[in-house]
Amino acid sequence: MSCSARRVAVSPIVGVTPLSGPAGKFMKAMGYGTSPVEVARYYNGLIDELFIDQTDSSVAKQVSQFAVPRLAPLIMQNLDAKIHLAQVVLRDNYS
Repeated sequence: MSCSARRVAVSPIVGVTPLSGPAGKFMKAMGYGTSPVEVARYYNGLIDELFIDQTDSSVAKQVSQFAVPRLAPLIMQNLDAKIHLAQVVLRDNYS
C-alpha cells in the first residue's frame, strides 16, 4: 500500500540542544548524536521533509541526504510563535 501524502516532521533539536523533553536522551540511547542531521538520519525512509531551525541552515545539505530540509523558526517562546510554526508547516504542505 502506498501513500501519496507528504510525511513531515519537526526536529526537536536546534544545533545540538534538545528543545524540550527527552529527545536528546532518546537519541543518545538509540546510538544517534543530537543534531538535526541525526534526527533526519533516524527518520530516514519514514519522512519526506524535516523542518529544522533557521539557525541550522548550515546543515541543510547534510539533512538533504535523508529528507528534504525546510527552514523555519523552531524556538517557540510564546503562543504567537507556536501558531506561526504551525502555519508554516501547514502552508508548505497543504497550499
